[in-house]
Amino acid sequence: MLFRSADKSFLERKGYPFQTEDRYWLRARHSIDLPYEIEGKINLDFVSDRNFLREFTSGSVSFDSSNAVFRDVFGRGILDDYTSLTRESSIYLEKRWESTLLSLDTRYWQQLDTSIDEFTLQRLPALSFVSLPNHIENTPLYYSWQSSVVNYWRKEGDRGGRLDLYPRVYYSMHWQNYLDFEPSLGLRSTSYYVDWQSDSHDQMQSRLFSDVRLDLSTRLNRVYPVDFGDYVAVEHAIRPEVRYVYVPEPIQGELPLFDRLDENQARHQLRYGFSTFLTAKENRRDREGNLATYYRELARLQIFQLFNLEDPPKRDSLFEFGEEQGFTSVGMRLDIMPKRYITLSYDSNLYSDSPNDHRQDFLLTLDSGRGHALILDYQYRKGQPVNELT
Repeated sequence: MLFRSADKSFLERKGYPFQTEDRYWLRARHSIDLPYEIEGKINLDFVSDRNFLREFTSGSVSFDSSNAVFRDVFGRGILDDYTSLTRESSIYLEKRWESTLLSLDTRYWQQLDTSIDEFTLQRLPALSFVSLPNHIENTPLYYSWQSSVVNYWRKEGDRGGRLDLYPRVYYSMHWQNYLDFEPSLGLRSTSYYVDWQSDSHDQMQSRLFSDVRLDLSTRLNRVYPVDFGDYVAVEHAIRPEVRYVYVPEPIQGELPLFDRLDENQARHQLRYGFSTFLTAKENRRDREGNLATYYRELARLQIFQLFNLEDPPKRDSLFEFGEEQGFTSVGMRLDIMPKRYITLSYDSNLYSDSPNDHRQDFLLTLDSGRGHALILDYQYRKGQPVNELT
C-alpha cells in the first residue's frame, strides 16, 4: 500500500506514526517451578507501535490467535485488549506455606500513548509478605501480618521506595454457638524514600496510624432433606453482622501519591448487613466408582450498608470519589452456582442519594474446567462513560 506525503502527515498529526519497518510484537506466557517449591509466572507483552495489533488481525501473529494459544496451554490469556494503549509485562514469584505467602511482583506498563509515557509509574519490583490470623501460644490472641517493599520508578514525576508494615492483633470471643464478637487492633507504619520532582520536601518521609475494628456476628442455619438427583440435603444459613471501624488521622509528613495505600486512610464508620448461603450435600461416585459425599455452595447473597459517623477526609486523588457523613448506598451482591461450571453474579448499589453513585455489574461464566471459558460481562456506571457489554 502506498501513501502520499500528505497522508503520512495527517496520520502523524493524529498520533498514529507512519511506520513500515522494524515492527514486532513480543508476547509470551511461561509458568515455572523453582527449587524450594517456589512457583513463578512470566507474562510478556511489548509491541513496536500502537497500530500493530489493529493491522495484523489474522494468522499466528494476530491477537486472537496468540490469546487462544495462551489460554489453552497456560490457562491465562493476554491481560490487555488489542485496542488498549497500555501493554503490561510482569514477572511474579511466590512461596506458600500453610498460612503465609511471600511474593515478588515486578510489573512494567508500556504506554503507546507517548504523551503520558514518561509519567507512567512502574513497579520495579514489589516484595510482600502476608500472614493469615495465627494463634499466639498460651494466650487467647491471634495475630496477622501484612508487609511490603515497593520500588516505584518513572522518567518524570515523583518516584522512590516505600516500606509498609501492618501487624494486627485479634481477640475472638464466642457466646455458645449464637454470638461471635472479635475486637482487633492494627498499627500501620509506612516509610518512604522519595526522589521528588521538585526539591521542596525531604527525601525521607513517614506515616504512622492505628485502627480499631469491632466485629459482631451471629449465624442461623437449618438443614432441609431433599431427594433431587445426587442431592440429599440443602443447608440455608443467614449471617447478620455489624462492623465498627475507627482510623484516626495519621501522623505523617509530606507523602507522595503512588497508589491507594498512600491516601489518607482516616475513617469512622459502621458497616452492617447480612449474608445468606445455600449449600448442597450430594452423594455421587468418584473416579474410582466409590460413593462419596461432596458439599457445594449453590447461592450466596450479601447486602450491606455503611454509615459514616464523621465526614471522611477529602481524597485529593483519582482513585476514589468523596463520601459524606451519614448513610451511603446499599450494596448488594448475588452469586448463583446452579452447576459446577456455571456462575452467575450480580453486583450493584441501591437507594443512593448521590446522582452519580449508581453502578451495576453482571457476570455470567461458563467454565469447562479444562481451560475453556465463555464469559458475558455487563458494566454500567451512572455519570461515567461506562455502559458496555463484553
